Amino acid sequence: MEGTFMAVEPNTKLVYTVKAWTEGREETTGLEQVQELTLADEDGKTRLELKVAINKVGPDAGMAVQSMQQGFAQQFDKLEEFLAKP
Repeated sequence: MEGTFMAVEPNTKLVYTVKAWTEGREETTGLEQVQELTLADEDGKTRLELKVAINKVGPDAGMAVQSMQQGFAQQFDKLEEFLAKP
């Protein structure tokens, strides 16, 4: 994977590109997207919102796209657990 930050607004927003692929099969497994992560205070808690725009999907990358929502949910659950530790 590789990515580039396009916008950084401290404590509120990150916008970045993401490119992912299977080594040696870049043309068929490539996936390119732009992700926008925003953070906002909501009643003393942090609200996190992620928007993903998929720009390119290789013919063999369909499964990766289908499982993205589940993968992001797992990552955010792990982040919540990590941040809750003393």
